[in-house]
Amino acid sequence: LAAERHLGSPVAAVLAAGPAVAGWDEAGEALRDAACAAALAAGEPARPWHDASVPGLRHLLWRLRDDARVRAFAARRLAPVLEHDAARRGAPLLPTLEALCDSGWHKAQAARALHLERQSIYPRLERLRALLAADLDDPQTQAALHVAVLVQRLGGV
Repeated sequence: LAAERHLGSPVAAVLAAGPAVAGWDEAGEALRDAACAAALAAGEPARPWHDASVPGLRHLLWRLRDDARVRAFAARRLAPVLEHDAARRGAPLLPTLEALCDSGWHKAQAARALHLERQSIYPRLERLRALLAADLDDPQTQAALHVAVLVQRLGGV
C-alpha cells in the first residue's frame, strides 16, 4: 500500500531484502547485496520482494560484470555464435543457446520457448556443436556456456 500511495503503482517498486547483519561493519556489504538484488530484479518476473541473503549465480556475475577476465571469458566462449549471428547465416543461434541454458538443456522445453517444433532444434544444436567445437552434452561445457550467456545478458560482452 505504501508503494502504491507514493509511486502510483506497487509494480513500480522493487523491494530487495539483504541479509541480517550484526553491526555497522557488515552493513555496507549487506546494502550492496540488496542493491544487486534490486538491479537484477529487472530481468526477473515481477514479485513482491527479492531476497539478497542467498545470492545466486546471477548475483555473483552482476558483481563481477566489470572484471575484464569475466568479460573476456564470455566473449571468447560466445564469439563463434555471435559472429555467426552477425553474418546472418541462417537462423540466429544465440536465442537457441539462451533457450537451452534457460531450460536446463531440455530440448523440448527450449523448442517451446522458441516457438519451434522439437525436431527443429536438432539442426541448430548441430550448428552450435560445430561452431563451438564442443560436446554440448558435457555438463562442464553446459555450465561454461550458461555463465557466458548470463554475462552477455548482464552487458558484459
